[in-house]
Amino acid sequence: MSGSKEFTFNAIGATVELTGMALRAYQERQKRIRNAKIQTELAIQAKIAQINNDHQKRTVVVLPSQTHRISNPVNTDSLEKVKALQLKIPQIKREYQQLVENQLLDSQTVATALQQVETALSVNELTLAQTHLQLLDDARIVAVQSQRDQINAHIEYLQTRLQSLQPHIPKQIAEDLQNRITSYRKHDTIQEIQEIHIYINELEAQVEQIQIAADNLVDSWLEVGYDAQITAIDDGDIVIQVATHDCANTEMRIQFSGEKIDLLAPSEEHSLCTDRTFAALRIFHMQGYQLQWTRWDGNVIPPEWQNLYSNNDSAPVKKQTPQTRRQAQGY
Repeated sequence: MSGSKEFTFNAIGATVELTGMALRAYQERQKRIRNAKIQTELAIQAKIAQINNDHQKRTVVVLPSQTHRISNPVNTDSLEKVKALQLKIPQIKREYQQLVENQLLDSQTVATALQQVETALSVNELTLAQTHLQLLDDARIVAVQSQRDQINAHIEYLQTRLQSLQPHIPKQIAEDLQNRITSYRKHDTIQEIQEIHIYINELEAQVEQIQIAADNLVDSWLEVGYDAQITAIDDGDIVIQVATHDCANTEMRIQFSGEKIDLLAPSEEHSLCTDRTFAALRIFHMQGYQLQWTRWDGNVIPPEWQNLYSNNDSAPVKKQTPQTRRQAQGY
C-alpha cells in the first residue's frame, strides 16, 4: 500500500453512513463542539458590549446656566448674517438629528441648544446664536471622536482575534479577513462588526475540528504501535509524520477544508506496515469520521475498494497510555 493516497473524509457534517461506535463518537464530539461554540459566542458578545459601553455614551451639549441677551448694534452686515443662518437652520437641525439618532448626542440638550439658536436669531441676536452653534459643534467634535475611539477599540479586538487565528488558517483566507477588518474603518457599522466576528467564529470552529481530527488520527497511529506526531501547520493544513518501518516516515496532511486527507507513504512497504495502516485508519473511522479511499498515485479507486478503511472487522488494538502518547508525539 505504498505511494501517494488520497482520502475524502467528513470532519464536520452528520453522515448517514456512520453507525454504532462511530456514530456515537461523532455525536459526542459534535455536542462538545456545540457547547464550546456557545461559550465562545457568549464571551465575544460580552467583549463587544464592554467596548460599546466604554465608548458609546451620548455626548451632552454643555449649555450656559443662564442665557443672557447680548446687545449688539444691529447693522446691515449682521442682519444679512442672521438671515443666512435662518436659511441654514433646517439643514443644521437635520444634521444634529442624525447625530441624535446615531446615539452620539443627547437629544434634550441638542433640542434646547437649537431652540436657543432660533430664538436668538428671531430677535437678531447674532452673537448669542453663534455661541450656541459653537457649543453644538464642540459637542459634535467630542461625539465623533468618541465614535472613532469605539471603532478603533473594535478593530483592535478583531486584530487580536485574527492574530491568534492566522497561524492556523490558509494565507488567502487570512488576507481576505484582514481586508474585511480594514474596510470596517470606512463602514463604521455595528452590523459589519457582527458579521466579521461571525466569520471569525466559523473559522475558529473549522480550525478546532481539523485539530481534533488530527489529534484523533495521531492517536490512531499510536494505538497500532507507531510513533506519530503533528509536525506542522502548512497554509491551514495539518501535517502529521508517522515513523513506520526502518526509520521511514509516512506523511499525512489533513486539509483545512475538512474534506480530504493526503497520505504519502514510503516507496516500499512490507505487509505488516500495510496491515497497520489499515488498522490505524479503521480506528480513525471508529472515532466518528466517514472515510473513503478515493485515489492512489493519482488513479481513481474503484467503488468496491473505497470503503476498505472503514471495515471494522479487525481485532481491537491495546490503547497506549497518555504518558506514552506524549512521549511519542514529543509534546
